[in-house]
Amino acid sequence: MAEGECSTASTKIRHQMRKDSEKVRSQNRNKAINSVRRNLTEIEEEIRTLNVLTPEELAKTIAGVKSGSTAPVLALRALKQALHDPESTRIFLRTTGSLQAVIGHLTGRKALHQLEAAYICCNLATGDEYACDAVSNAAAPYLIEYLGGQNTTLQTACLWTIGNLAGGSLKSYSIMLSQGLVACLVNCLKCPHEEVVEAAAYALCFVLKTSLHQNNKLSLSCKEMQEIASATTELKCDSNEVHPLLYLLSCSSDCDDILLENSIPQYCVITLVTLLEKTDDISVLRSATALIRTAANLCSIQSGKGAMMILSQDSLPLIVKKFSSSKYTYLNQETEWLLHNLLFHPCIEVTVQARALHFDTRI
Repeated sequence: MAEGECSTASTKIRHQMRKDSEKVRSQNRNKAINSVRRNLTEIEEEIRTLNVLTPEELAKTIAGVKSGSTAPVLALRALKQALHDPESTRIFLRTTGSLQAVIGHLTGRKALHQLEAAYICCNLATGDEYACDAVSNAAAPYLIEYLGGQNTTLQTACLWTIGNLAGGSLKSYSIMLSQGLVACLVNCLKCPHEEVVEAAAYALCFVLKTSLHQNNKLSLSCKEMQEIASATTELKCDSNEVHPLLYLLSCSSDCDDILLENSIPQYCVITLVTLLEKTDDISVLRSATALIRTAANLCSIQSGKGAMMILSQDSLPLIVKKFSSSKYTYLNQETEWLLHNLLFHPCIEVTVQARALHFDTRI
């Protein structure tokens, strides 16, 4: 990370990343649920009528789920929808045997029941620490085990759930780490299916956010960080989930050499060029923010290698001009942070080149 005068900006950015995490988790819960709905068009209207349940209706639905292998899949789907409501979640968790029944379906032999149970866990994992801890205590070993399976839809559901758990509870994060989570997530990054890679990147973002703010006992090891960095830099998938992951990796000096060896500074600039005309799209804004932050972190490396990689890109002045004058204030601030790291770099060659490009007139 940048030091000295950049420390305040860096702290603010990290605070904002933490603040945004709850919103991102909620958005991805909806994304996860919607991906299942596309396979359930034949009962979409029936599900919609069950979306908000009275306590009595919820109790009946839970009873249906608890009826074991004879439980209709519709009961699981209705419960999944009902758990959008926090009060329904509280009632569900207070109902004796309810979570155990869902785990029974998760570990059963019926593929549709397994999938619906995984998405119920995904919804529960967007709740408070109590909800996350309940899910991780009951389901974490199975969620992690299924990451090595062949059912990509189930893999994706488990990955969204794991990400939500890691972001929602320190205890859940710790439990999953102790069960070999990191190695499984790295393997998922190497999966040929893009939806699995995106979901793995999502889960890793929450794992890294939690790790970067913990003491040594709960932080990922240097080896684990480097394994994640190596797998990430080898990705062919250029998704919106990968860019925030690159940013978080750039926050750790353990990953500096790997990111530089794989030309990530140049990659950031080249990719930002493709985003210049698309900044009204929220996913593009998220990617642009992450890429600028990654570039700013890597150009602050004292050797100056990262900074020189960035300065070597002919399109850098255009990017600086566009993003420093963006209508979005936070993009202006991110760009100023990048420029500050270039203009006040300890390597004289870097500062000379940055001033030659008149970057000092933009901060």
